[in-house]
This record gives sequence, C-alpha cells and structure tokens, in this order.
Amino acid sequence: MTTRPERATWPLLAAVPLAAGFAVVWPLATYAITLGCCGAPHALAELRYVDRRFGARLGGGVGLALATLLAGVALLRLAALAGVDLGVDALGLARPGLGGAVLELLALGALSAVALPRLGLGPGGALAAVVAAALTLAALRWPLPTLAVLAILHNVTPVGFLAERLRGRARRRALLACVVAFGAVPLWIASGQPASWLAARPDALPAIGDVADHLGAFLPASVHTEHWALDVFRAAAFLQCMHYVAVLGVLPRLDHGDAPLRPLLPWPPARVFAGLLVALALVSAAAFFAWSFRDARRGYAVLAVVHAWVEFPVLLLGLVAAAPRSGCAAAPSA
Repeated sequence: MTTRPERATWPLLAAVPLAAGFAVVWPLATYAITLGCCGAPHALAELRYVDRRFGARLGGGVGLALATLLAGVALLRLAALAGVDLGVDALGLARPGLGGAVLELLALGALSAVALPRLGLGPGGALAAVVAAALTLAALRWPLPTLAVLAILHNVTPVGFLAERLRGRARRRALLACVVAFGAVPLWIASGQPASWLAARPDALPAIGDVADHLGAFLPASVHTEHWALDVFRAAAFLQCMHYVAVLGVLPRLDHGDAPLRPLLPWPPARVFAGLLVALALVSAAAFFAWSFRDARRGYAVLAVVHAWVEFPVLLLGLVAAAPRSGCAAAPSA
C-alpha cells in the first residue's frame, strides 16, 4: 500500500508513548512478546523490502558474493544450534570457545567489503573499507561485546532505509521522527529516569523466567550485574518495538516506483504476502510461548542473522553510491 511520504512515519511516532511505557514498566514482557509475535514476520518483510528496493543494484558478482557469505553465516548459526564446537581461536587473538562469534563477525566484515568494487576509491569506498576493517578488528579482539552492541544498533537501521528512500521535506520529517523514536526516547529510557519516576521493578514471565535471564539478548555477560544494565535492556526493548513498527508499518507504506523493481526472488503480491506474515506471526507465537522460548529464539536467530547482516552492504551501496545515481525522489502525492 502506498502513502504520501510526508505521512509515512506517523505509525512510528504514534507507537512511541505506548512502546516506551511498556518497555519501562514491563521490559521482559515487551521484549519477549514482540519478539515472539513480530520477530520472524519482520525479518521476512525486511528481506522482501531489501530485495525489491536493492535487488536491481546487486546483480553480477556482488549479489553472488552476498548470497554466499550470508549462507555461510546461516550455517554458522545452524552449527551452533546443533551444538557443534567450531574450536576457532582466530590466530590466538580471541579467547578459546568463541569460534562462531569470531567467524560471524569476520563474515560481516567481508559483507561490508563486498560493496568496495561498486563504491570505488571515493568517500564511499573509504567508508566501506573502514567498516570492514573495524569489524575485522572487533572480531579478533572483542567478539561478544561487538555482537551485543550490533544487536542493539541493528534496531536503528530503518533510519538508513528511510534516508535512502525519501528526499526533500519528506526526508527531513522522517529523520526528525527518527531522532525522537530511535535517539532521544531510548537514551532517556537508558538513563534510568523514567523507571525511577514510575518506581518500575524487574518483571518476570512464568514460562520464560525473569528479566535477568534475558539480559544476554542485548548485553554481554560481563556487564549483567551493573546497576545500569536493566535500564539499557529497557531501552533496547523499546528500540526493538520501534524497529518492528518501522519495518512492518512504515516501509511497506512507501511506494517503490522510483527504483527498478527487479527483485532477485519471486515474492508474492502484497496482499498475499501480508496474509503470509499474519500466518507466520501465529506460528511464531505458538513456537515461542507454547513450545520453548529459548529453543524458538535460537531457531529464529538463523533467519534474524541473514536479514540483519545483509543491511550492512545494501545500506552502504544505497546511501553512498546507488541512491544519487538513481535519481530517487519522494513518491508523488497522488
């Protein structure tokens, strides 16, 4: 469904007070329920958006390299599911037992480097090289903290998609809304002030435990006992909500007519796809809450890592190189 670009982000702003309130008072419930119901549908919806928006720009060797690296990362997650110990110590620079995390981050650095041939020797190429080098260094030195930071920062990627998609006044309005939803509000929640005002206490869910059992979704184990850990978890749960709203409620409202629609995969029509997402949400919720939350989350991680890591190269290509040449503009108001 298309909409006027100036109005595209209203679902994001409308969701801010509700999501903020729930994330502060019931952070575990907010994280768990939105993940169980929206995690898999949003991942599939984002893959569809990326393919429809950027598929025509990823032809040839770039698309093949992306697919190969993403398949490798998915295999790493499947190996973890199967309990395979990769036993990689990354040339002695990482602690033993972190082989999967190290290899995954090295693959992410390689995914960022895939954009280099298209970006050339200008600022775009320099940015891609810096990102690839930083991820490689982080993989060898700080794999687990880096993955934790990326788990939070991934929720901010809709800002890049909106910046790439929109122009002019619509873009300025969207980015202003993003400053509120992805910047000011989560920082305020992380400060601990809202929880203090509301005298909020950690919550628990009978089927999955208490919030302390799930801090690892966004924070490395070394900081779980810090006084600010719960407030950062609250902010991350809020960001997760904003990410889902943006992917499921904002991006589909924007017309793709200003970019070549030559997706690499045969996606069904919008109405059929929406029905599939609803069905997937029901199946996902049943798996998370009627079966096993932990096992369902580990299985979802395979799909999640593919949709999350593909964002690095496509945003580098879209924001730095492809968008200016394609002449993307805001969709007409009709």
